[in-house]
Amino acid sequence: MIRNCGILKIDRNDTSEQIDKRVDFAYEIYRDRGQTYHPEGTGSENFRKTFSYPDSKQNFIKFLGLWDTVGAHGLPGYTVDKGFEYLEFHDETVSGIVNFACQALAIHERVSFFEPSRIYPNSSDTVTVKETWFPGVHMEVGGGTFLTLGGNERIPKATMLWMIEYIVQVGDLLMRNDIETYRTRFSPDIGPSWNIRNFIFDRSNSLIPTLMLRDRDIPLELDPSKKFLRKDLLYRDGDWLLPFGTRSHLLIQYASNTYEKLRKDIEKEGIRLYNNVIYDKDEDEKVFEMAHL
Repeated sequence: MIRNCGILKIDRNDTSEQIDKRVDFAYEIYRDRGQTYHPEGTGSENFRKTFSYPDSKQNFIKFLGLWDTVGAHGLPGYTVDKGFEYLEFHDETVSGIVNFACQALAIHERVSFFEPSRIYPNSSDTVTVKETWFPGVHMEVGGGTFLTLGGNERIPKATMLWMIEYIVQVGDLLMRNDIETYRTRFSPDIGPSWNIRNFIFDRSNSLIPTLMLRDRDIPLELDPSKKFLRKDLLYRDGDWLLPFGTRSHLLIQYASNTYEKLRKDIEKEGIRLYNNVIYDKDEDEKVFEMAHL
């Protein structure tokens, strides 16, 4: 949207009505699929020159960090005059004005309208894109809370530190503290590792209609040798015992079968976790899984 419309300027003399109209116009431009309002189209260029900060052909967004962006197929929005509309993204290609983009994705989210919006590099290949899958649901990966129920503190710590490590890698971005301070503060290896909210609600089909539940799919992306999953497809390449406990721990806490499906798929194809990471079930875990089929 920034590539299409720029970053809007607001004058202190602008009324709230003027600002609202300008924002609405910007969103209409973003949603328009015609050539006039393509990012390089005359309509978009004129809008940016008139209402936005100076246009730039450079990658002026150094870093774009995303936590489980959802709405790949549209999120329902309601307006009085138009009723329900789907506020879908124009596309999922990272704009050419971005230098580095990364996204943390939630493996165990099951709410169907929380379909993840994957991000992809543009055709000119001017942006670095990193996507990694983490255990947990949308709320956990994004660091949110649910009422006053305790959450799994390790997952949001893991995603935050993962994001900060990439910020440091990009460089030339302001940081309040040095990286070692953040590594201590957001260490995913300490803190509660149960999400009470998810344990209570995710397994209760009476609270969320079955039709609204669907497991996500992790793409089978391989490294160049085709013998391993690609590096960083999974957080810590799937070495989760220390931060998140055993596989039985995840099986108990989450109703989603996404991770287990991935493991079955790669085992069938003779593919291994990157760098030969071992995260297997012991005999007790296998008995537990059979009891829950």
